[in-house]
Amino acid sequence: MQYILLLLVLLLVTTHADIFTSIADMQSVLQSEKFISAVLSEYIESEEDRLKYLKDLIKVRNEEAMKTEIKDFTSPINAFLFIKKKLFDWKRIEQAILVNNSRSLLESIAQRSCGVRYPTQEDLTGAAMGLLRLQDTYKLDTTDLADGRIYKKQGNYTFSAGDCFEIAKAAYNNDDFYHTVLWMEEARRRFEKEDVKTAKLSEILEYLSYSLYKQGNPKHALQLSEEIVTTG
Repeated sequence: MQYILLLLVLLLVTTHADIFTSIADMQSVLQSEKFISAVLSEYIESEEDRLKYLKDLIKVRNEEAMKTEIKDFTSPINAFLFIKKKLFDWKRIEQAILVNNSRSLLESIAQRSCGVRYPTQEDLTGAAMGLLRLQDTYKLDTTDLADGRIYKKQGNYTFSAGDCFEIAKAAYNNDDFYHTVLWMEEARRRFEKEDVKTAKLSEILEYLSYSLYKQGNPKHALQLSEEIVTTG
């Protein structure tokens, strides 16, 4: 709609009701037409890129749906990863659609979902807290759990820094500063090893600093606060 309005304004500015009689008028229209064509080409190219991005997302979602079975969700770990992925996948789809201001398209998708409820942030928090209860019940090491090792049995997953950050943030929002520290420290270790970053170091350090302070470790918290300033 914004592009259409822009084109209308340009046409009103550069055209007249009278018949064009001068070369200057013709030249003005020609320049305007070139600009309009450039704007349209840029818009079409942007739309093509956006649609390709959406097609790729849908293709991946369909492939994953074909491989996923209900039994995969019996593990709290798999349930957490599934909910996190679907939540963030849907956010990416929403953002790609809203770039075109197509709110009506989102509403249509919602209507066609037939009451299916997509994962929310609350669902992700619940899954994360379930993992923390699992960790406490079986006294699991944070790094081992994040690497998929439970009592030396290797799973088929490895948490990213972003995964660990989400678990830590869930603990933080429940005033569980003990687990916040454990998982934020794990998030930082993994962040430093990642080529493609899945979390922001400044956010990790902020949560970690405050949680250490709440645990009665102001010295370490102050060190991290100073590090935030230097890295920010």
